[in-house]
Amino acid sequence: MATAKPSGTKQIFFLSGEHVDLARAEVLALTESTNYWSVGRVLVAEHSRKKLENRLAYTHAVYDFLFESTSKNLLKDIDNFNWQPSYKKNYCARIIDFNDRHSFSDKQLGSRIWHRLKSPKVELDKPATEYTFFVIGEKVFVGKLNALITKDFQERRPHLRPILHPTSLHPKLARACINLTGLQDSEKKTAKIADLLCGSGGILIELGLMGFPALGVDNDKHMMWKAKVNLDYFRIKNYKLKLTDATKFKGKLNYVISDLPYGKNTKKAENADLERFYLNFLLNLRKILQKKAVIIFPSFSNYKTIIRKAKFKLENEFTIYIHASLSRKICVVS
Repeated sequence: MATAKPSGTKQIFFLSGEHVDLARAEVLALTESTNYWSVGRVLVAEHSRKKLENRLAYTHAVYDFLFESTSKNLLKDIDNFNWQPSYKKNYCARIIDFNDRHSFSDKQLGSRIWHRLKSPKVELDKPATEYTFFVIGEKVFVGKLNALITKDFQERRPHLRPILHPTSLHPKLARACINLTGLQDSEKKTAKIADLLCGSGGILIELGLMGFPALGVDNDKHMMWKAKVNLDYFRIKNYKLKLTDATKFKGKLNYVISDLPYGKNTKKAENADLERFYLNFLLNLRKILQKKAVIIFPSFSNYKTIIRKAKFKLENEFTIYIHASLSRKICVVS
């Protein structure tokens, strides 16, 4: 059944086609929603957060939820719904149908809406009001476009920065990892956030661009210089860099996001040495972490055993394929 009026507390998130599980978890971490429904790339969630388009990495668009229907009842529910309060200037109707069969067309649905509006005007190219119908099985979710999320991630790819580091995270993934901590905009003045293995500064750049203070720690002086050059290039102001061993860092932190070193190009080349370093890193992190951390392990590591030995809880994990011999394990721990 169509609801009486649009709900400002419920939204439809159209997730990016890559890493859908991570995209869903990113939204839920930021919204802290416990009332949600999700299938594939569509997530419908009730929440009270604002301006999520400034934060989200793996979401294509956010829609204000209007009503839920079924394929059988959709045309009747369109006729019964009050479209006028959500209409501004002009409109278009679009359908995103995940079914093999396509029961409706943009033109058909747009025409039904036309007859429910006063002085309607259609604009297909750049509409002021864009209504979208998500058809999934027999369910249909109807929303009004709130924000199309387009960010300049491609322009910040590691090889386009002033100083390149070959294993640096793609900025889109770096931002998503930050968001997986649940770090809220309301914490910008209070939260202590760090990358304890900051390398050339990719995670710090994303923190800074979102307006959060960023602390970068590394035991390589040359790497610290690389991070500074990159941060200054992107005009990040609120950051600090500290030259120290991450396994010995002292000072309480609310959130930590770190990509662990791996492979023959690191100073700890042998797997046994690497895993010993990983464990020492987590044991120290256990002493200083107050809320959550997102730690990125190479897939060949015994990361679950290491996390358990450090007495962390593994809240969530995601696999990001890199190439045939390597994937990254994104682990949310507390």
